[in-house]
Formats: sequence, C-alpha cells, structure tokens
Amino acid sequence: MKLLSAYTKRTAVSLSLWLALTGITAIAVFGMTRQKSFDVISAFDVMLDLSSYRKLIMLFAMLPFGTVYCREFNTGLSVSISTRKPVNKQLRAYIIMQFFSALLVTLTALFISLAIMRIRLPLYYDVGNVRSGAFDSLVSGGKPAAYLFLRCLHYSVSIAAWSMSGLMMSAVFLDSYLAVISPLVFSYGLEFLTIQSGVFPDLWHLSLSYTDFSQSAAASSAYICGVFILIAVLFSGVFYFLARRRMSGEIR
Repeated sequence: MKLLSAYTKRTAVSLSLWLALTGITAIAVFGMTRQKSFDVISAFDVMLDLSSYRKLIMLFAMLPFGTVYCREFNTGLSVSISTRKPVNKQLRAYIIMQFFSALLVTLTALFISLAIMRIRLPLYYDVGNVRSGAFDSLVSGGKPAAYLFLRCLHYSVSIAAWSMSGLMMSAVFLDSYLAVISPLVFSYGLEFLTIQSGVFPDLWHLSLSYTDFSQSAAASSAYICGVFILIAVLFSGVFYFLARRRMSGEIR
C-alpha cells in the first residue's frame, strides 16, 4: 500500500502527467473544432467517430506511468525495491498504476475539453434528428450529460486497456519508446482482427460506445467496460508472468 501511495504522489506532481493532460485536451478540442457544429454533443461525436487524431490520445495516456517499469528496472531501482517489498506487491502496483493513470488522465482531459467547448456551444441543440440505441436514447430522453459521460468513460476504459499492452511490452524489451507506442500498434491490430472476424466483439465500435448488446444503457455500458477490463487483465497477466521471471533472473 505504501508503494502504491508513493507512486501515486510521484505521478500526481510529475511533469509528464500535466503534459498528458494538455496533449489529450488539445487533441480533443482540435477534433471538435475541425467542423462546424451546433452543439457540444455533435462536436464530440465528430471528434470521437471521425477524427483520426484521437488515436494519438493513446500515446499521451502512456506518459504519466507507462515508462516507469523500464526506467526502474534499467537503473536497478526495481531490484532495490524488491529487497524491501514482496515482488508480487511491486508488480501489482505497476499494474494498478498503469491502468488507473491512463484511465483517469484520459477521462479528466476529455471532461476539460468538453468544458472548453461548452463555453462556445450549447450542450445539446435538438435539430430533429432521430437518435436510437441504448446511449442515443439518453440524449432524446433529456440526459445529454449522461450520454457524454458514458462515451467518455467507455473510450477512457479502452485507452486504459490498450495501455496495458505497453506495460506488457516493457517487460519483454525494457524499451520505453516501445512501451509508449505499443498501445497504438495493438489497438489497430486487434481492432482490425475483431472487425474482420465477425466472431469476437468489435473492439473499435465498442470503444466508441456502439453496441447492440442491449437497449439498456446500464447493461450496454457494463458490457463495454467488461470487455476492455478483460483485455486489460490478459495483458496484465502476461506482464506479471514475464516481469516476475525477469526480476528473478530467469530472463535476461
């Protein structure tokens, strides 16, 4: 617990955290202002659904904690910590910090970008378009803020899940640059495979809150988050296995 607290405090005051917040906010605002929109919801929809720049959010989400394992192992700090703390607690701290730092920095930055856009535009302007589906029904039902919150949450959870691939790869190659770009590679690859397969859940559409799982917003949201949390657990399991072997000297 003390190790997790120390990592949290260090990350909270790090320059990389503020750089990540600034970068993600700038990407989101840029994506929302590229086309003329009547309200915040339509601007956000365009940014998330059509902007290719949103993929860069993954790179910034890795900045607060994504390279910590590599740096600490390469400098010998992780070995020093393991002499004072059980290795399993140390590795769990890496996993928890990576997932929640990526999740919270993305979610916070998206909220900031929406607040900036709210200064310029109304939250929702009804132009008579029919909106259907579990989450679109929130807008037509008079809950546009809930719609935006859930879309931000789903995308942030997906970013956090992909960030775990960076942590996994850092245990394989001990390369900070590879750790940062791995989420981009894994997301593109697995999203393409799930779109083509027709068997597995379509990860690209799920990250954008599109699913026919249920007409219930709560059930659909739980399903989307559950899929990406499962992906995060799988990446985390591989990281734990490899990092434990590396720290015990079985892998050089």
